[in-house]
Amino acid sequence: MNEKRKAVAKKLLDEIHLGKITENGKLPSERDLSILLGEHRTIVREALICLEALDVIEIRGRSGIYVSKAIEDEVKKQFLKSGQWPADIISKAMELRQLIDPAAAAISAIRRGEGDIAKLKSCLDNMKALVEDQSDESGKACAYWDNVFHAVIASSTGNSYLTRVYEGIMESVENAVYLSWVGNRLYDRRVRAGTFGEHFRMFEAIRAQNHEDAERFAEEHLSRTLNTIIGIGIITPSSNLFNQKIAGRLRFEK
Repeated sequence: MNEKRKAVAKKLLDEIHLGKITENGKLPSERDLSILLGEHRTIVREALICLEALDVIEIRGRSGIYVSKAIEDEVKKQFLKSGQWPADIISKAMELRQLIDPAAAAISAIRRGEGDIAKLKSCLDNMKALVEDQSDESGKACAYWDNVFHAVIASSTGNSYLTRVYEGIMESVENAVYLSWVGNRLYDRRVRAGTFGEHFRMFEAIRAQNHEDAERFAEEHLSRTLNTIIGIGIITPSSNLFNQKIAGRLRFEK
């Protein structure tokens, strides 16, 4: 997660925990929060999206922003956890994603609400707008919206434990993955367009509540990502559980 967004999210969490900015469980508007925190409205909005994905808050359209019923202290610990991760952090994280991502997409297709669909579409809109922009800053934004998209899928399963585990994974590897990909020139227009297309297929399957396609498209997207980062040496082939038939649909094939 971008350090600025993380700092704003942490500030919001602290204020929520202390009860300084809530009244009967409701937070000020996005505009008022921007003024109270002294931060740009765009950064505040993105921090709110992350907190909603973590089930800390609920954004109820015109009704406003409310503190959710999630156990805030536990979420906070997971969100801010520095974590003493092993040196092969990306390999370990990608192994976990192979166990989580396809199943989360399938469950999301069954349980998602219209609010989840709106959040996923917002992520896609931001990703699409970045396809043509080749600056380093836009590369960071691409990584950010990619991660938020998957975090929203995890959140839309309705399983708060899965949400916290997933956010912990992505929080720990985002910067490492971004630096590796930029260093190997893997954020060019062609890759961004292809990645957007893969995410759009997942979105369409989840919106149509087609859990089989949602699972399949999530696995295909992650498999392509794995093959790419194995090819440039970011992780080792032994971390590809799909190819070893330890995880994924291939394990059922003779």
